[in-house]
Amino acid sequence: MGGAVRRTRDQVVPHSGVSAYFQAAVAVLAGVLVGVLAGVGQAEPRVQGRVVWHGWTEGVRLAAKQRRPLLVYFHDRYCIYCRRMDEETFADARVRQMIQSCFVPVLVERFENTASRGPGAEKVSSTALLRRYRVFVFPTILVLDFKNPAKEHLRIPGFFGPSEFLEMMAYISQGWYAHMSFGEYLERLLSRTLPKESLAAGCWRGT
Repeated sequence: MGGAVRRTRDQVVPHSGVSAYFQAAVAVLAGVLVGVLAGVGQAEPRVQGRVVWHGWTEGVRLAAKQRRPLLVYFHDRYCIYCRRMDEETFADARVRQMIQSCFVPVLVERFENTASRGPGAEKVSSTALLRRYRVFVFPTILVLDFKNPAKEHLRIPGFFGPSEFLEMMAYISQGWYAHMSFGEYLERLLSRTLPKESLAAGCWRGT
């Protein structure tokens, strides 16, 4: 027959009619899908840049419970400067200690768009969060209020090294945001007119 395909003894097609190649492709696709589903609303924390990050839903819940601000990392796996944040800034022991002590870290991956149910039962995906918080630059760090995640305390767009990142995050972790704007904080930081003693001995929890 003209359309027949000649097979050797080693080329055995499963009885179901599905080729072994197709089965392997389905298995790989299933593995990728599991990774995507672990994105915005994942229950299991995930490590990126040696920091353990939560998904959005779990992070909001933990922030309210622990009374800690949300540190939301908008990440793009194809972004060079995101890679530098992972390999330099978030790999720094001082940065990891500050995040672990003072914040609830949340990772939002740009291309993981599987919707999950947020704390208010709304559907949440990375695309929805990017639109909600008007994030157009990667990486971007947002610090959000633990009582009301719609309230933004700080926005840091782009890459910053460990020392610069720690200085900017001190605006939140030491409680300066309750007393001055971020612009004023930076001016006083650069002119060295901030009090030597921080407002908060540990981490500022707000009111």
